[in-house]
Amino acid sequence: MKHFFLSIILGLFLPALVTAQGFWTWNERTHPELNWSTLETDHFYIHYHPGLRKIAGKSAKIAEQTYQVIMPQLDLDDFGKTHITLTAEDEIMNGYAMPSDQIFIWVSQNDVAGQFGGSEKWLRLVVAHEFQHVAMFNALETWLGVWNFIDVPSWFLEGTAEFYTEQWRVGRSDSRMKVHTYKNSMQKLDSHDDGYAKILYLADNYGDSTITKITQWRHEPFGYFNFKEAFKSAVGISVKRFNEDWRRAMNTYYYSYRGQKEKVEDTGELMPAPKIRHVNSLSFSPDSGKIAIVGRKNGSMQYQTLYTVTTDSTKKVTELHAGRFGSKPDWTAQGKFIVIGEYHRGAHGSLVYDIRRIHAESGDAVWLTANIRANHPAVSRDGETVYFIAHPEETTNLYAIDIAGSNLRQITEFTGDVQLNYPAVSPDGEWIAFMLQDESGDVNIAVTDTAGNRYRKITNDPEEDLMPVWTSDGNHIVFTSYRNTTPNLSRVGISGDSSITQMTDVTSGIFSSQILPGSNKIVAATLGDVDSTRYVLVNPQREVTNTEVAIRDRYRDWRRSSPDTTIPEIDYSAPVPESWQTSDYRFWKYPRHLGSLGLPTPTGLAGFTVWNDALGKHLGILGGEFGYPPYGESQLINGLYFVYSMAVFRPFLAFGGMKNSSFMIRPYDETWLTEVRDGGFVMVEFPLNFGNSLYSNHTVAAQAQLYDRKAELSGDPEGFRPPAESGREGVFSLRYRWLNRPPDRRNTTLPREGVGVSLRQDVASEAIFGDFSYNKTTMDAFLNQHVIGPITLYGRMVVSRLSGDYPAQDSLGFYDDFSLYPMGNAYVGSMLGTVINTDENYALRGSSEILSGNQLFMTTLEMRVPVLPRLPIQFFNISVGSSVLAPYLDYGRIWKSTGASDITTAGVEMRAAINLSGIPIMHIGYGFGNTISAWEENAEFNYFVRLALVNPF
Repeated sequence: MKHFFLSIILGLFLPALVTAQGFWTWNERTHPELNWSTLETDHFYIHYHPGLRKIAGKSAKIAEQTYQVIMPQLDLDDFGKTHITLTAEDEIMNGYAMPSDQIFIWVSQNDVAGQFGGSEKWLRLVVAHEFQHVAMFNALETWLGVWNFIDVPSWFLEGTAEFYTEQWRVGRSDSRMKVHTYKNSMQKLDSHDDGYAKILYLADNYGDSTITKITQWRHEPFGYFNFKEAFKSAVGISVKRFNEDWRRAMNTYYYSYRGQKEKVEDTGELMPAPKIRHVNSLSFSPDSGKIAIVGRKNGSMQYQTLYTVTTDSTKKVTELHAGRFGSKPDWTAQGKFIVIGEYHRGAHGSLVYDIRRIHAESGDAVWLTANIRANHPAVSRDGETVYFIAHPEETTNLYAIDIAGSNLRQITEFTGDVQLNYPAVSPDGEWIAFMLQDESGDVNIAVTDTAGNRYRKITNDPEEDLMPVWTSDGNHIVFTSYRNTTPNLSRVGISGDSSITQMTDVTSGIFSSQILPGSNKIVAATLGDVDSTRYVLVNPQREVTNTEVAIRDRYRDWRRSSPDTTIPEIDYSAPVPESWQTSDYRFWKYPRHLGSLGLPTPTGLAGFTVWNDALGKHLGILGGEFGYPPYGESQLINGLYFVYSMAVFRPFLAFGGMKNSSFMIRPYDETWLTEVRDGGFVMVEFPLNFGNSLYSNHTVAAQAQLYDRKAELSGDPEGFRPPAESGREGVFSLRYRWLNRPPDRRNTTLPREGVGVSLRQDVASEAIFGDFSYNKTTMDAFLNQHVIGPITLYGRMVVSRLSGDYPAQDSLGFYDDFSLYPMGNAYVGSMLGTVINTDENYALRGSSEILSGNQLFMTTLEMRVPVLPRLPIQFFNISVGSSVLAPYLDYGRIWKSTGASDITTAGVEMRAAINLSGIPIMHIGYGFGNTISAWEENAEFNYFVRLALVNPF
């Protein structure tokens, strides 16, 4: 047990650093086809792949020019060069920074234009935002290194980045603030939104110099940073008091605003709410007989479903297709097909949008485009052509393709940093209206004929105009405008009088969607500030005068707050300094320290250090336990290990070596078994996805390992299991895993959907290396299926066969030793599993009988029902999460040389999640049960407490 503390340190702290490596940890693809280059400037390294040279140059100018403003804002001295890595291989609208002075950005984001980004370009927003994070990390840095930031709330980090580099935007923070204020759910705000609002309020009431005072605070005499103490010292009140003051101010502003504007009901006739609770978008079929709806059944789903709902009295709901969609659906002329933009795995495993055609009855789905980043389809009036936008590279253009998937053609010829969205076909089929964000950043409505020859802008205003809808006569376009700080409907003529008329003046926001077939009414969507998005039918001739809102300055001035020094408009025409140099990327030139940790244990000092390269494709971990100054039989090195991984080739590759490390720890025969190992391993892993389902993923992995296994027991065993054996072992393992599990917030506690299969073959040969020769085959499968209401059916089946001369502790059987299930999961993970792992102990709940042999079969069936929500009690950031009641039926059968034995048990288990910072780290189960025969004889129950399993992997 002398290595127990090292294993705890590794298990708790190492994953946080290992998973923050680079793009491949987000998209799970290494993209070996890309060759990388580096542009070195005065204060930055810009790393980029082919196709991004121009964007890299723009990024460099943004970074250097914002550097001159951000550093003085925080009163910072130069801390060295920051690494910015750019990619456009995946459509992921994100960027992130790390305390290791690394920034990762997915560029060329089309859908950020307009509604999200306002009139600012994505590249300018994200480069400045992420560099401000790096500057803030350096401003807060102490001798504690990366661990210093655990204390800093995310709202402060995100809020300061937005305050110093962005403007308060209607389509992002303001809309979400309205939604959650009116729903009384401000505690659910994203840290970007409430953080920005809090920093604006802080700067308005206490001055933006207060932020610098907070960052410069250090404890005397120990020199660490504590956010709560720093905040109170600089502001004069506690964080808790500030949060309450801010909440009241937000409520005063938004409810005052609400009281002086139209209600949604005033704008037109509310449509009957569809049976889908969370509606993202909808589209009426040409005969108005059905509505295609993209939505979610509940708020915990992190994917979407395409439904059809009939408009007759039955309101029949049909689930057509599940996935992740980037546009509202559109129908073909006869209502046979629905077309939509869908996210999937494209070439090289890239995550991209393409156009999919889905049969409106059967749900059969066909891809119309492939790997051109296509989205927002609009079907021609005859149903034969699909118009859509696509951005294979930086520039977005309009394209067309036949409904059969042939004759792809480009319509517009824009060049440069131009984004388009929301194409809409005119009633006569001759024109296409769309949203345009040109090089200037202004977002306007434009039109072109279907041949792309007669392009012109229809609106020309610094505020965003988007989501065009043609009126039924084709003479006007109704669109959503962000004029007057709130999304509302406006109307503009396309010939003759081109003046703009405001049509609505609602509180939270209303968005144009489509013309109601067979009518002249405009279908408009509301912001989801009640339970979900609502839809209203608006008269296209409606007019309204904008109401000037009267609110005291002290309740509205926070929206106008800004830093004393703001980032100027970027001068992209500035000459490139001669000192800037471009070269091929070489990973060994850019080592980055992710973090280190050392903690005392009863026998020594245990810890590790983690390093990667600028791209995050190479990762090195070195750790161990060093004994206190040697005396007697003590050692200087109690344990040592290293792991090196590469995300450079198509398979993920890792290898490592260890001395008295690579820990396996588990309960064993009423005591604890710890195995430490001397040796090494090599592992390769291939992730696969065939592109038709985003959430159906396959993994093939192989591993070779040579170990000297040293088994240690912490106490005296009970004698139910064979004594643990030590010895040398050479094992080759081949593993296949298929997992089809849509993302859902409940997956860590109560998964409602998903199926998985894992196959593994282990072969050890004494002739190659070691003291053991054996074969082990294991199949593990599970199923989660929602039944009705809150009830979910869970099933699992395990089949395992072991033959040959194997270590005794690896023998198969059913014992009463409980298993360690971190995160409610039996699978540790391929790379971390080479450093620390926990073999599963199979057990039949409610039975005290022990069976062992060389072949095992086990099934379990549960009906899982949620019973209690998360409890609002916390202790050192540890809380009790949601609880589940699970009646169960377990069956197990063991074969050995003398025959086979089986056990069937039944009972009830109650389990609750134990959360750390809101994340379930384990599940505690308490239950009772017995064998079926004991139930029949009315025998007393057997009670048990265990770490509970949610899913095996």
